[in-house]
Amino acid sequence: MCSARKRISFMLLIAISIGFFLSSALYAADDMPSDLMEKVKKEGKKLNVLNWGYYIAENSIPKFEKEFGVKVTYDTFESADAMLAKVQAGGGGYDVVIADNEYVQYLIRLKKIQPLNHKWLPNMKNIMDKFVNPNYDPGNEYSIPYLWGSAGFVYNTKYTKGDSNLSDTCSWAAILESDKYAGKIGMMDSWGVSIAAALFYSGHSMNTHDKAHLTKAKEILLKQKKGVKAYGEVRKLLEAEEVYLATLWSGDSVGVSERNPAIKYCAPKEGMMLYLDNWTILKGSERPATAHLWLNYLLRAKVAANNANYVHFATTNKAALPDIDENDRKNPAVYPSQAVLERSEFSEAFDGDQLTLREEIWEIVKAR
Repeated sequence: MCSARKRISFMLLIAISIGFFLSSALYAADDMPSDLMEKVKKEGKKLNVLNWGYYIAENSIPKFEKEFGVKVTYDTFESADAMLAKVQAGGGGYDVVIADNEYVQYLIRLKKIQPLNHKWLPNMKNIMDKFVNPNYDPGNEYSIPYLWGSAGFVYNTKYTKGDSNLSDTCSWAAILESDKYAGKIGMMDSWGVSIAAALFYSGHSMNTHDKAHLTKAKEILLKQKKGVKAYGEVRKLLEAEEVYLATLWSGDSVGVSERNPAIKYCAPKEGMMLYLDNWTILKGSERPATAHLWLNYLLRAKVAANNANYVHFATTNKAALPDIDENDRKNPAVYPSQAVLERSEFSEAFDGDQLTLREEIWEIVKAR
């Protein structure tokens, strides 16, 4: 009788423990509103995420799944245009998608993303003031900031010694005036980055609407083309030393430099493109509450620091700063100086004739 009672008590304890675990998966977090969690329970505990490749810490998704009991299906893209094409095609059943400051505007215009419920995002308080209420999304109605960075270029000092354009104040001339490095230049497959580089180099704003300025940028890129080995896959080419110079996102340059210390990042003296990546919720999402849960989770200080440290991009989260890796904090490729920031620009979202003109320039450059 006694053993039976012990057995019953033991089984009861297991049942209570399991019940506690299941409920804690949805209710343990003090920073998650209770009404949000109630709706998450009704959405099937699934989430479909579309993100840049290599743009989140490896353990962030497993930790989210374990804490909240939500199964994440994770997909990636390698260019903003590829992301936009996926979203417009409607495939994948994505709930949340990442987009930079320029493409957030496109998604809003195309009515592809939905307004956020800020009552479900209490961790927005962690975002730095300078990233709140941006001009591309007033009031952060549709997006929350994630990581930010720049698009300069990298060079392999093993092959570029003595180049005056790669001194302490480096210049776009090193990669755009390509005769010296014929066949050894890599360019990201991004018309935005490439046209911006040519515009900065020629002394113009990357957001110019002047057709003459854009024609000059096209001429620079066409002249450069004979020295370009490839448009895209630049990280692999750099690591294999098949190219000596390549345009690259600032955070990606850190990983490349860690694997090959001879590779350095250049923040050109003429200026460069800045970008701010944001999380958004697609309008057709069947799991908007779970999507908000994901966003609010990523806004946590510890989670934000973990992601920033893993991918080596700059955080927008002020509460995360104490936990940012010291090497990244001191690295001007990740956190550029104010002087660099002042001569650089965020891209506006072009449409109509301006968008068509830029796309045509890029098609011409890559086709010839």
